[in-house]
Amino acid sequence: MTGQQLFDLSVGRMGISPSNATSYSDTIITQINGVLAETFTLENNVREYKALAVLTTIPQITLLSETLTYQDDVLKNVVSWALCQQLAVSDSEFALANYFGDKYEAGKRMTKKLIATEIVDFASGEE
Repeated sequence: MTGQQLFDLSVGRMGISPSNATSYSDTIITQINGVLAETFTLENNVREYKALAVLTTIPQITLLSETLTYQDDVLKNVVSWALCQQLAVSDSEFALANYFGDKYEAGKRMTKKLIATEIVDFASGEE
């Protein structure tokens, strides 16, 4: 997923067409980088769970066309909601920011829960 795709997903979740979201163009890269930093530990937890190499530094983008190195499920279920919250705050839409913040926290909880839950098939005795 690129920075642009993350931005489009986030503003879409806010009910805004990407073509009508030009007011965010001056700050969106900084906001994406901030959210990537905030979710860095969670991303590495997911990578460890999936037996993938962990990231040693927090990724930063300088262009929206750059590919984000986080797992798509983290980007879609956690990072995009955090970005929605940041954008709503920048618009002084605090009720929406609270809603998006709740979605962000729920995404983090669900991701952590999936990592921590080991599923056992008791019928076959396999993990």
